[in-house]
Amino acid sequence: MPMLSSLVLTAVLQNTITQPHIRSRNELRDGYYELDLAWYIFPETHPLATLANKAAWEPIGEVDQEFLNSLQSLDQKPTAPWSLAIKPTLSLYRTNLISILYDRYEYTGGAHPNSMTYTFNIGLINGEPKRLKLGDILAEGVKESDVLEGFVRPRLSKLRRDRTGEGVESLPIATHEKFIITKNGLTFPFDKYSVGAYAEGDYLLKLKWSDLRGLINKSIIPEAVL
Repeated sequence: MPMLSSLVLTAVLQNTITQPHIRSRNELRDGYYELDLAWYIFPETHPLATLANKAAWEPIGEVDQEFLNSLQSLDQKPTAPWSLAIKPTLSLYRTNLISILYDRYEYTGGAHPNSMTYTFNIGLINGEPKRLKLGDILAEGVKESDVLEGFVRPRLSKLRRDRTGEGVESLPIATHEKFIITKNGLTFPFDKYSVGAYAEGDYLLKLKWSDLRGLINKSIIPEAVL
């Protein structure tokens, strides 16, 4: 199929599939804690629904229970209410590909609140739903290190040098699976503490498809040839 036709077909299918909806949980115990959680529920008719719904719940179920268990261990009312907020952003939603970023904010009485991100990408690989790592979307013969060491670390080093004067010697271990897919390229979020001190803040590295020309499997992501 010509590439232009493939792009048009992808756009048409994306507009015709049933959209997911957001489910939320809000809970407040005055003076003790506040929960503000949200996650996506994908329609059963979507080819990736079973795996996507399982992945979408993970950041909520695990963190929610951990937070409440910690709260119950307190001997007395906290000096300031604890809070936990988790919000999702749907980065890409297609019949063969789903990409989501979760933002988490948490305060549990320390010197400062903490924030972090979760990501998941699910796609159809050889007709089977799969939770994707970077290697799953690369063209044949391309290694994860070609992208991580060839593009991600050098550009992240530049971002950090501009901010602190220091580069990045090595990437976090999970970088090959902590990214989101957008219509314009790949985005790698780096949370506080992941590459530097808390005071540095977080980093968000974006790579355009044009940066990665020839490195991405165009049968999974047709835009990658643009």
